[in-house]
Amino acid sequence: MTTAIPVQFLPDGAIGRSLDRRMRIELANSLRHIAKSATGEFDLPDGFDAAIATIEGERPIEPLAFAAYYRATQALLDENVPDGLAHLRFLVGHCRPFERLETAAFDGSSPLGWMFDYYAACLDTDPTMSFGIKPAAGATAAAGLDNVLAGLDLLRRGAPEIAAEFLAIVHQLVLLEPTDPKARYNFDGGSSYQLWGALALNVEKPKPVVSMAETIAHESAHSFLFGHTIDEALVNNPDDELFRSPLRPDPRPMDGIYHATFVTARMHYALDRLIGWGGLSAEDREVAAAERASDAQKFRDGLAVVDASADLSPTGRALLRSAAGYMAGD
Repeated sequence: MTTAIPVQFLPDGAIGRSLDRRMRIELANSLRHIAKSATGEFDLPDGFDAAIATIEGERPIEPLAFAAYYRATQALLDENVPDGLAHLRFLVGHCRPFERLETAAFDGSSPLGWMFDYYAACLDTDPTMSFGIKPAAGATAAAGLDNVLAGLDLLRRGAPEIAAEFLAIVHQLVLLEPTDPKARYNFDGGSSYQLWGALALNVEKPKPVVSMAETIAHESAHSFLFGHTIDEALVNNPDDELFRSPLRPDPRPMDGIYHATFVTARMHYALDRLIGWGGLSAEDREVAAAERASDAQKFRDGLAVVDASADLSPTGRALLRSAAGYMAGD
């Protein structure tokens, strides 16, 4: 029996660790179900039981294990056992425990790398606005990593609870750049419940450190929300029902509006903590104050759409109520 995880807006490293643990326990339970269903039907890969034990261990695991699981289950549901087993073998080979935050490494035998298909399949999922992404390489990747780590260090010093939650939920950085920098819409960052523990960021151009800190708070908040969807969705509206988004130029499903609204409050929180910390330069403080005001307006815009049209689950309602309480100063 799992312990109830607090449902609250404020970032907390302990809650992040509980969410990560719960996600891994659920993955292990699902793999046991596959093992039971496989009896007499097909042979599981060598090391399958050991992989489950690793998943249930004390340490976070490689995000590719989650991606492989989802692809394996879809193949098995489609009665494509050879593909299902291939993905399960990949899972067994990619569920090693992580000791610290890592950067995804891609095989150099092709422009994308042989593993990149797993990442792209989980991250580039919007059929109405697909974007071209590729692994960042060379000097771009090195400068991008330095930029991300500088933003994380700023949060450690000025908003340590955000950094603690980030490091509890995010175990791998996926550094990307666009295949076409001049495209109408480019990927800024993203995560996926199918790639739990990974955070993808566009590092084509370094950002001011305070802006990178805000981006980290933004993108990791999406992962935080994914961690609360094991028992129920946050939003019950159908995906083909579209609404005006506070963060995107195109109409979005209500789930996207909900996510955008919540994460703007987290962005506001991060900037407010950094401003209150007092360690920003005058220039960074000015940038942070302007972005904080913009985030407040985006939150109000998004909340108006959610309040008018969303069918929220109890979990979704509790999380957004907590975010609104923070934004109202309660």
